[in-house]
Amino acid sequence: RKEEKRQAKRIANRKSACTSRARKKAKIDQLMNENAQLRRLELILSYLPDPIIVVSPTGVITFCNTQVERVFKHKVNDLVGANIEDVMIPKSRGVIKKLIRDMLVAEQELSETSDSNAAIAKKKMKSKSGEGSGSSGDRNIISENTSESAFP
Repeated sequence: RKEEKRQAKRIANRKSACTSRARKKAKIDQLMNENAQLRRLELILSYLPDPIIVVSPTGVITFCNTQVERVFKHKVNDLVGANIEDVMIPKSRGVIKKLIRDMLVAEQELSETSDSNAAIAKKKMKSKSGEGSGSSGDRNIISENTSESAFP
């Protein structure tokens, strides 16, 4: 009787370990696929002719393409990991803080809406980001030492 229980426990443990390994393998495969997709998107962004700066919700620069070096005269390696506010001229910091805050609010609204309401939330996000864009106060917000304006 005791030996039967021990044997049943071993079998259950083996099944559990097998299931666990299968789950881990599936998760690793999923993460590898997501990583490959992100690398493809990064490559696409790096070839775009416009400067692209990706900023986290906390304001940390997570990606820059090579056009940033040409336009803003800052090395990509120096910018990635830096806070966006640290590389901007002081009078532009409030503008960027507001843009990040508005984008976070819009993103939260998107995640809270159902698929049928996603189009309405996108319109709100576009209308919020469109306020005041193109004004002369939005120019040269990245650095005072650039030869070109931040927004043509």
